[in-house]
Amino acid sequence: MDFLRKHYEKVLLSIVLLCLAGLAAVLPFSLEAVQGNIDSQQRYNPRIFTPDDTTAGIAGLLAEDRKMAQVRLSDGEHNLFNPVGWMPTDRGLVKDPLYRRRGVSAFEITSIHPLFFMVAFREEHVDSDGDISYSFDVTRQAHRKKSMRRASRRQCELGGDNEIFALLEVKGSPREPSGFVLQLQEDQRRIEVGRNEPFREVVGHAADLIYPPKPGLKFRDRRRNETVTIDGREYMVVVVTEDEVMLRDERTRNQSVIRIGESPEDPG
Repeated sequence: MDFLRKHYEKVLLSIVLLCLAGLAAVLPFSLEAVQGNIDSQQRYNPRIFTPDDTTAGIAGLLAEDRKMAQVRLSDGEHNLFNPVGWMPTDRGLVKDPLYRRRGVSAFEITSIHPLFFMVAFREEHVDSDGDISYSFDVTRQAHRKKSMRRASRRQCELGGDNEIFALLEVKGSPREPSGFVLQLQEDQRRIEVGRNEPFREVVGHAADLIYPPKPGLKFRDRRRNETVTIDGREYMVVVVTEDEVMLRDERTRNQSVIRIGESPEDPG
């Protein structure tokens, strides 16, 4: 016992060394066994599972879902992206098909037609003294006064004038002229009028409008600087072209453009 008490550390160290020596002797055999297992697993070549190609089927399903989603979201009855309002009637509340389309945003153009300025030769006049004058039919469809838009007759002799034109030249025989040169009083332009060929030019446009929220409410032949009134609100016609109308809210001074076949732009 005295020996163990004095030399127990050496005894323990000897035991540990013996264990390490045993492990060192066994290790080569263990490595050989592991290498053998690895080689056997590499030689084993199981059949690899290959799933069926479902790309086409998935793409078809996605396309169908996308198509259905587009149909549903663009459907006029879909109220998430197409909200509707309700209005009271004698049958109770019903959907308002013109929800959020009131005021200027609800105007629609039914037609736009050109306005002409025309001068047509009518006839020559010879008085008892042999003096010759000529009469013309003048049509001013864009005139601000309705009473002045109908064709009216103006008579003038060579070198004379009236409030619309001056007669500068008579072509051909004075008694059977082939044409005339006139000078317009408004802008001093010269125009030519043939005996059988009237002078004709577009000087503006007029539009016919409807207001669907109030069936039967129509505004015909509206021109520049004329007004339309709906729901107690007045809109001035600022511009009329061959395919659009610009309206100005007289209260807010905001302007909106309405085009044929399109909804109007947001007020700017």
